[in-house]
Amino acid sequence: MSDDRDGAALLAAVVAIGSDLDLPAMLRRIVQAAVELSDARYGALGVLDERRQRLAEFITVGIADDQHRRIGTPRRTRR
Repeated sequence: MSDDRDGAALLAAVVAIGSDLDLPAMLRRIVQAAVELSDARYGALGVLDERRQRLAEFITVGIADDQHRRIGTPRRTRR
């Protein structure tokens, strides 16, 4: 991508991310923007629970639902 296209894509991502106060939707848009900006095939984001021991959410983009189910959700963090 050219610098102009990168800048425009980044600006569009920031606007899209900030357009909704719904946290799960915002996190999905962040992952989607990261996938698009990096030309990745897929992306994922794990959100830790309050105790920081388990994933409260595991958000994927570019992965089919059946693949997501097969991957599963990691249960505990590694320290």
